[in-house]
Amino acid sequence: MTDWNAKLILSNEDVKNKDENGSTKDNIRASAVCKARREAAEHVRVVEKYPWIISFPTQGTLFDLFDPLQRKMYSLNLPDIAGMNVCFSKEGCLLMRKSSFVEFFFFNPYSRELISLPNCELPFQAIAFSSAPTSGTCVLVTLNPISEYLVAISICYPGETEWINMEFHVLLLLTPISIATLSMPMVTSTASPREVFYLTLIHLLAL
Repeated sequence: MTDWNAKLILSNEDVKNKDENGSTKDNIRASAVCKARREAAEHVRVVEKYPWIISFPTQGTLFDLFDPLQRKMYSLNLPDIAGMNVCFSKEGCLLMRKSSFVEFFFFNPYSRELISLPNCELPFQAIAFSSAPTSGTCVLVTLNPISEYLVAISICYPGETEWINMEFHVLLLLTPISIATLSMPMVTSTASPREVFYLTLIHLLAL
């Protein structure tokens, strides 16, 4: 049995239940061949959407993809992200961090598309992105409470060469609970690979 050091729930926006004429595994492989085949493969996938789970191995480059509805397991060879840390996932895309702790990039495990990001030099306690990096509306956000009344927020857009750093004074005392309400669904930078947090962005604009 494969040893896993992380499990993330992904939306099957890019990988649906099954295609009409073949298996999901074949459909995924077809998606990775070229743009034309990817578009054709995505077209025949079932429209229903539900979470899939991707498991990260402790060693090697084979990642397990589990369909909980069909109870089927698939394997993907992903050498581009082997041994790295995943910080966040949304709409089938992963936010990866290299061992340097300042180098980040987006990675789509189905299309193998990799989108580089500028180094994030400032410390943070949580990080997330709003939508798929290819959507045109994606924003990457980090959150770092500096003190009980001061919070630092950094934002970056795919394709930009630097982060925008801001500090905000807050009117309410920042406790662990209130910090959670300030952040969107995030994984803390110090969290173990199994810890995934689903929080809310609703109060972020109040800063």
